[in-house]
Amino acid sequence: MMKSWLVVGIKSGALWPTSDTRIRYRGHEFVLRAETETTAPTIDVQFEPPMTQDEAHLLIRRFMSSLSWGADDCVRETTSIVCSPHRTRIAKTQRPRILNLSFRADYLPEPSNPKAQLALSLYREAESQNSIPHQFLAYFKILNILHSTGKQQRDWINSVLPKFIDNSASNRLIELQSKYADIGEYLYESGRCAVVHTFDKPIVDPDNPKDDRRLEDDLPLIKALAKYLIEHEFGIKSQQTIWREHLYELDGFRQLLGRKVVDELKVFKEPELSTLPALPRLSLRLRDYPQFKSLEGLVPKTAKAIQGRFLLLCTSVNTPLRIAFCLDFRDERLEFDPTEDITLHDNGSPEIVGAAIDRLRLIQGLVANGQLEVWATESNTLLGRCDPWIPLNMDSRRTDENLRKMISGFKAELARRKNDPNMP
Repeated sequence: MMKSWLVVGIKSGALWPTSDTRIRYRGHEFVLRAETETTAPTIDVQFEPPMTQDEAHLLIRRFMSSLSWGADDCVRETTSIVCSPHRTRIAKTQRPRILNLSFRADYLPEPSNPKAQLALSLYREAESQNSIPHQFLAYFKILNILHSTGKQQRDWINSVLPKFIDNSASNRLIELQSKYADIGEYLYESGRCAVVHTFDKPIVDPDNPKDDRRLEDDLPLIKALAKYLIEHEFGIKSQQTIWREHLYELDGFRQLLGRKVVDELKVFKEPELSTLPALPRLSLRLRDYPQFKSLEGLVPKTAKAIQGRFLLLCTSVNTPLRIAFCLDFRDERLEFDPTEDITLHDNGSPEIVGAAIDRLRLIQGLVANGQLEVWATESNTLLGRCDPWIPLNMDSRRTDENLRKMISGFKAELARRKNDPNMP
């Protein structure tokens, strides 16, 4: 049967990619299409029977909810169309906005618990609201997923307030605690009930600027409570927790080495190296940069475990180049210094000059806040990645100029060696 495309127009507070970006989620491939001068950004997915249009639409919205949670920002649907067999574009009705030259959706939770999925859906709904009262209510509805009555909701709020820390809400919480003995009661009656009910006081009057300001002041607090419930009651980590734990730095290596080895390293026990799984060839890359030829297919030669840190020394097959880096499982960090951990031995060949150029380009990219990645070459599997590199006590502009001059010098040497008739 013929496949169809569902195309959903998007209005996003998060930065959007500047070129078509494909992301897999729940076993399906989604295409995030970039905004142009005349067309809107969209999320597209292809489907065919037995999947129905409604099921495809639900799938896209599930993806949008995870994207909203992972980015901690709104992802709002504007319109949708079904087309077959070719996709079409949706005309743009919104003003141009900021785009992201290096868009990545690194964190897309896939909860299996229906209530947890509902929580993410409601969170996206809340993030997408233009009305402050409706946004407040949307966040409050997340609490209702687990706590059905007003008393249960009030009691839960009061029970978690001493536990959670959210800088965006702390000032408002301190202010309210100086005025109200029962914060749960205040948020429930003056917030949730005042928005929903219009028969008796308190009432939120859409025309009254005082009501708007009060709810706007309370918004960070109810949002923080909704996020706390999603993370601590449903176990869906927030973006802030993902960054704080930074487990992604060594995630692939953790799976490669196995839980037993990693647990031993964490307690400073040196694992028996002879029992370790064979390590694949490795590639050092910079995120969103072209690959460096001389840094591909590196062979792990030696490994050493010292106080929770796994040291790896890799060599190149084609050039006298050695690279060392450290997997620090104590602090969950991938440690690498391109100025010290890449060593070259000039054997007079053009290849070693190419390796020197690659090393300088790697440094150049890192100075520009690049992110180092280590991949398993043959399986093309990401094993670890660092946060953006932040140079300290460095004149980045002048450093980049110097690196460019050095690269130009090496290019000239490379051309000379390639044209030297005495070269082997």
